Amino acid sequence: MALELFSILVLVVQLLIIWIVVLLSAKLVASGIGALRAFVLAFLAYFLPPLVFSFFSISIPYAAIIIPLIVWIILGELLLREATLGGRLKITIVAFIIYLILQFIGLPGIIIGLAG
Repeated sequence: MALELFSILVLVVQLLIIWIVVLLSAKLVASGIGALRAFVLAFLAYFLPPLVFSFFSISIPYAAIIIPLIVWIILGELLLREATLGGRLKITIVAFIIYLILQFIGLPGIIIGLAG
């Protein structure tokens, strides 16, 4: 029970990190993106790629990178209409890179290892 709660906490921490990155990159681009839109983008882009993977048995090389990138770009285009095209791409690419770093360093495993 404690491990499940801790895993949920780790997911929330990752989501908050991505949300903060989206907000900070939006501020750097000076796009005026609101905190709610940034949170929706971070939330959907964080949880949609695993759902896409669960519905399709994909054997594309580098699918673990390509599909989340496509999801990030599509959501960035849909949710960040206030920014210019270049601004939207900068925001989503920076947030996507942080997303990849969090996925590949295994933050949940690190935190559980430190707590355990």
